[in-house]
Amino acid sequence: MSLKEYIDSFPVEERVSVRQKLAKAAGVTESCIKHYAIGRRKCPAARAVKIEVATDGKVTAHQIVFGTPIPKA
Repeated sequence: MSLKEYIDSFPVEERVSVRQKLAKAAGVTESCIKHYAIGRRKCPAARAVKIEVATDGKVTAHQIVFGTPIPKA
């Protein structure tokens, strides 16, 4: 699941608070999370790991950094 898909899985009225929760976990602003989700800004790996933890693994750091799920062997 991409970061955008994760955020969009919540009702519209909850999406800002979801981005704020992720931003707090990653140590960035809510607008920064929005930019990561839509691809306007690249997410550093260290922040991607923090976002992965905040989403309980629903969005992987690999997905955030590279834009693709981890390839299956």
